[in-house]
Amino acid sequence: MAARFLLFKRLLRGTNAILPLISLLPVRIFKYMIYKQFKTLARVLGKTLWLLWLPFAVSASEFDEAQLAASEGRYRDVITLLTGALSAEDVSELQLVVAYSNRGIAYSLLNAFGLAKQDLNAALALDPAHSLTLNQLGNLAANVDHDYELAVKFFETATAANFGPSQFGLARLYHLGLGVERDDEQALALYRLAAENQYVLAYVPLGQLYLGRTGGPQAGGPQDDSIAVQWFIEAIKAGVVEGHYHLAVALEQGVGVARDVANAVSQYRQAAMQGHAPAQNALGYAYSRGVGVLQDYQLAAQWYRLAADQGDRSAMTRLALLLAGCPRTTVCNGELAVTLATEVLATESSASTQNSLAAGLARLGKFDEAIAVMRQAILDLPIGSTDELAYRNRLALYQSGEVYQF
Repeated sequence: MAARFLLFKRLLRGTNAILPLISLLPVRIFKYMIYKQFKTLARVLGKTLWLLWLPFAVSASEFDEAQLAASEGRYRDVITLLTGALSAEDVSELQLVVAYSNRGIAYSLLNAFGLAKQDLNAALALDPAHSLTLNQLGNLAANVDHDYELAVKFFETATAANFGPSQFGLARLYHLGLGVERDDEQALALYRLAAENQYVLAYVPLGQLYLGRTGGPQAGGPQDDSIAVQWFIEAIKAGVVEGHYHLAVALEQGVGVARDVANAVSQYRQAAMQGHAPAQNALGYAYSRGVGVLQDYQLAAQWYRLAADQGDRSAMTRLALLLAGCPRTTVCNGELAVTLATEVLATESSASTQNSLAAGLARLGKFDEAIAVMRQAILDLPIGSTDELAYRNRLALYQSGEVYQF
């Protein structure tokens, strides 16, 4: 029989970032979000990292149990089971390749990169053309060692064998100009090949290149907004959460599709419920402004907070301003506003974040500090920008001892 051996990326890690926020969301929403995230990630990643298993006469039980353990994210059990299979006396060379390669992937998913490389190199020594092994070595070279030229070599070898995941990996390096000269035309061609091989994670970046948001037209590549939207829809059909987000942006802006703000909010929500931070940020913004939904500062704060706790800096800045300027006392929190804005400014300076910090300081009654920060924010704005007048009005508020309020 033939079965697919699934090695999923850290499903639990994807949910850990939102566990501390259970008190913010209604229980039914939280439970649904966790359920959807597990279900969708399992379905997507099950199509992206797989290996066809050939009939095994020896150690079949270990391989079958390892397949089940991998599908459930029990990578330590995968290692134990495949170690047992490797120690069998009558294990074939083909079985050795399968066991070493998949145990190497399991080690990678546990961040045991040294052991992962040992196993993957052992598999490659037995079969230098083993695509799954080459692909994982390429991933380690690119994402762990940052040796992009080596990653290109691994991906190129597997790409020559028409292996979708490596076509995707190589496309990404061409698009970013890592290990090779940046070439969006080549990236587009490789993403297409990966998509044709039903590597579903290629659908969104392929759509982005058609849309031109990631440099397509500027680099001389094709731009077709309607084709881009179709790829986002295909991504959604395949269970790729990010597809909902990019379709939502297109719907909100009327790019490649008729503008439909209500549908855009619905798409943002579907991605947000599955833990997608930019979608959570966008949904928070919709609730804060009443765009496509009834204005609700409490829900805005909840969705911003979910994105902020995943490190989304835009959400942190927006949440800080909401906490500082919200007219509802149950939402306002000047101290947290200052903390969030200060954390963002520690790594990057922007006028919008300084504006949020100033609002938080004013909320705490620290008007002198708010004035100083606001003046700096105005200096950092382009002269004559649309924000300049609004910022000067807020500066006048702080100078008169008043807080900013929506």
